[in-house]
Amino acid sequence: MTDSTTSAPARRHRTLPEAIALVNEWRSSGLSKQAFSAQRGILRSALMSCIERVTAPKVRSPAPEGFIEVRPSSPRSCGALTLEIDGGLRVIGLDVATAVGLVSALRAVRP
Repeated sequence: MTDSTTSAPARRHRTLPEAIALVNEWRSSGLSKQAFSAQRGILRSALMSCIERVTAPKVRSPAPEGFIEVRPSSPRSCGALTLEIDGGLRVIGLDVATAVGLVSALRAVRP
């Protein structure tokens, strides 16, 4: 006959908002993962799973193929900046606003 009075914490899937709340509680508690889990009556692995879900890098949409159109924000250009990117790409004669726009566009499609 087994003792049914002691059992492992129940396993359940937490929604992303629940996982975020749990991770935030753990971070603000100052406790170790093990101590926090024991105090809350949850499995340490459940806390670790929530931490991984919350801190995992976001999946990016696939980069479009071909060229990306970047238009200058203003028709005038001071031509003072040169943008160099790994792989040999060099863009010469940019104004600050255009350089910022170009970098933003490139970051949006970076794999």
